[in-house]
Amino acid sequence: MANKLSRFYQSTSIIISASALGMVANLDQASANSTVNNFTNRVAPGVKHASRYYNVWGSVMMAQAALESGWGQSQLSIQANNYFGIKGSYNGQSITMRTAEYDENGNLYYTDAKFKKYPSPTESMNDNGYLLRNGTSWNHKYYSGAWKENADTYVKAAHALTGKYATDPNYATKLINVIQSNHFDKLIDGPVYKAKYHVGQRVQLLNTASYETNGNPISDKRGKIGIIKKVTRKNYSNSHFEYYVAWEDGTQASYYLAEQDLTNKIVNYKAKYHVGQQVQVLNTASYETNGNRIVDKRGKIGTVKKVTRKDYSNSHFEYYVAWNDGTQASYYMAEQDLTNKIINYKAKYHAGQRVQVLNTASYETNGNWIGDKRGKVGTIAKVTRKDYSNSHFEYYIVWNDGSTDSYYMAEQDLTEHITTYQAKFKVGQRVQVLNTAIYETNGNRIVDKRGKIGTVKKVTRKDYSNSHFEYYVAWNDGTQASYYLAEQDLKLATGRFNAPMPNRSENNSSDVSTTSASSTTANSSFNDASISTSNAPTYKINQQVNVSLMQDGIVNKHAGRVIKINNNQSKTSYDIQLSNGSVIKQLPTYTLTAK
Repeated sequence: MANKLSRFYQSTSIIISASALGMVANLDQASANSTVNNFTNRVAPGVKHASRYYNVWGSVMMAQAALESGWGQSQLSIQANNYFGIKGSYNGQSITMRTAEYDENGNLYYTDAKFKKYPSPTESMNDNGYLLRNGTSWNHKYYSGAWKENADTYVKAAHALTGKYATDPNYATKLINVIQSNHFDKLIDGPVYKAKYHVGQRVQLLNTASYETNGNPISDKRGKIGIIKKVTRKNYSNSHFEYYVAWEDGTQASYYLAEQDLTNKIVNYKAKYHVGQQVQVLNTASYETNGNRIVDKRGKIGTVKKVTRKDYSNSHFEYYVAWNDGTQASYYMAEQDLTNKIINYKAKYHAGQRVQVLNTASYETNGNWIGDKRGKVGTIAKVTRKDYSNSHFEYYIVWNDGSTDSYYMAEQDLTEHITTYQAKFKVGQRVQVLNTAIYETNGNRIVDKRGKIGTVKKVTRKDYSNSHFEYYVAWNDGTQASYYLAEQDLKLATGRFNAPMPNRSENNSSDVSTTSASSTTANSSFNDASISTSNAPTYKINQQVNVSLMQDGIVNKHAGRVIKINNNQSKTSYDIQLSNGSVIKQLPTYTLTAK
């Protein structure tokens, strides 16, 4: 391929000026400039794409295309967008042209050959980029000397192609002249970056480092010091080079460090704490350097037994600490999670003191749920030093109501300011279930009891969610009583019916025209009441009915007729047009009686 490319170049080079100006020979200055500009505009986009994709020098590729195609004036480039004389076919497309060849004895002869026909110059540039990157069938690194990672300038890349891509000993000089005369380096290559660090240099990983260029996390290597073993051209984030660094501490080398994460200004860290020193775990501590969770050790006090150089997060040292309370020592405490400013915590409450569970309490220190104990009052039987969340003590409490003791109450969930709750409702009082009710205190679902009215038969002190009492209620409709209703789900009952009442008007009902009837629904803003739903009859369209409605505690009956039947999830409701022409929608069956 290389010799054929060079021969095709020689057969077309007669139209190229050898001068450093790179102008087309035998043309006036204006025509030459026009030819160069047309070539540049046509080829530059494809060159930029191919050179970036294959990481080769675009300025060199541009100059190659100019020389090989006679600045785009060769018939092969004009008719087939083939700027490098590559033989064969492209997606089945080819063009036959006469070309010069040499026989085995070196004699020149002419023959017809098929050359690739490309749809645009971009595909021709891509083919050339592929050739430079992948080499020949017998040596895939044949052109590796021209790769950007191996040639840090276009000059070195041009020389690397001489004797390989083309046999012309002056090939590099011609490429460089074309590049410099036409400023292809600025047009195509853009800025040329230089590595900040070199092989053999000592560098340190910055504390902002997060990932290598291959995606491996390196936050645990922050502050490490090592020696650069290799520098590679690599664009990554704000870096243009990638470094292979062997660490001085003997740990596994890093092969893909971005330039932005290194510095040659070495900081020699010193441990904040020393062997024998007393330290305390900060309340922000979460994990040891080996990943063990240490939230339960917050506030612990212990003695440093060993200090090890270890980069972890924002720490540069790791500590082995023996705890003063005799519990299992911690071997991997990060420096950032310790302090030598010891705080000796004191328990807020003492044995024998009465305390109450706060309404924000959720879990004991052993993980048991205590939402059902909110508001409970009990007596402290034992106080234990225990760090948990924002607490530093744990309490064993005997409850006043005789229920099972709690052994692991966190200090943050208790208060000495006892609130004595009083029941809102009393035995014999009529109550109604709110429309927000979902569950009884025993977990039974009560959505189907919303709106029910009944009589309180028993009141029990019970803390549940936002309630502090539990009610046994017998329902007025004779259905099964409910034994575990939370106070938060009840209100005092104020009437007998459970249907809405349309807003009253100062106008007489006869003043309202049926042709311009107003409309409301059973969900309008009227007072709630209830009525028995047992054995409810059904009604038909246009059937005359009486509607029982209540407003301000007064029940009124209104004449009307059924205009629509609504069936929704096995429940039937009706749209009724009253005698005054107004319409009420979605009335339940129990608000109606036949006339």
